[in-house]
Amino acid sequence: YLAAVAVGLEKDPVIANRIAYIRDQELIKEYIRKNFLEQVELTPERQLQALKMLDHQVKIRHLFVAERERAEALYNRLNSGESFEALAQEIYSDSSLRANGGDLGYIQFGDLDPALEEKVFSMKPGEISMPVKSVYGYHILQVTDIRQNEQFQELSSSTKQQLVNEILRARQADQAIREHLQELASQQKIQVNNRVLDRLLEATRKVMGDRYEDAEIFKPAIYSSDLLRIENDLESILNEELVRFGEKQLRVADFLERLKQMPPLHRPYLRTRNRMVQSIIDLIRNDLILEEAYKQGLNNDKNLQQSSQQIIQEFLAEEFQKRFYSEAFKN
Repeated sequence: YLAAVAVGLEKDPVIANRIAYIRDQELIKEYIRKNFLEQVELTPERQLQALKMLDHQVKIRHLFVAERERAEALYNRLNSGESFEALAQEIYSDSSLRANGGDLGYIQFGDLDPALEEKVFSMKPGEISMPVKSVYGYHILQVTDIRQNEQFQELSSSTKQQLVNEILRARQADQAIREHLQELASQQKIQVNNRVLDRLLEATRKVMGDRYEDAEIFKPAIYSSDLLRIENDLESILNEELVRFGEKQLRVADFLERLKQMPPLHRPYLRTRNRMVQSIIDLIRNDLILEEAYKQGLNNDKNLQQSSQQIIQEFLAEEFQKRFYSEAFKN
């Protein structure tokens, strides 16, 4: 770390952006911890119910659409004898879901939206649900198998209870955060410029090519070099408005700059329109929380400053070591 400071590594624009990102993320975490996670109260009844659900894993497949009317039509077609496989081929653009008939594999408590989970864990093998609403749209679910959750059963009682409490706290906090964000938004709508979004999506697919299809979990969704190529491809529209939220706007250049600021493994998958829009929504959500955190003065919290600085020191030390051993740094 001292070597990194001695050569002024923190003044490098890329490194400075990463440091700013670290501080922002730690501030967001502290805001959520203080205002939501610490406020959650768990009832013994809910804890016992969650423990029972974690004893099992449920294998499911599902059909998902955004509109209720379409979901009801799909449900009626299933009841008329059409197969999950045929309907999955029809509605999904994702190649894996098209190929496996909407199979999500085995899930356990904590893996799904709570509205879906409550339904899934009450169903029997072979049973098909009526359309179930989540925050994303409408789902038709079928349980194909139920088995014991052996990994959970091997845990000690105290570890089981800790896991259940973590899941329940995160669940309740998540719902409270959603309601809080709606209040902060004050009925303001996110308005996406579809023409510009389509152009951004086209450039992303052009640069990334087939690499998205072969993505590995330990590799970044998109590299910094890819972002530079996308930026060059979109030079003519970099200053155009991508999204407006109330009086604020996010230009194409702003969006790409925010992605560059993130560590590579934190960057979102951008190949589909839905994921692109979700990444934009996530940025707006984080900005709203940051504004509130600064209003509460959390950025002046001494403990938070110390923990953030420790993370930054570790980051600078690691970056110095990478550069020291690279040919570019030696030259």
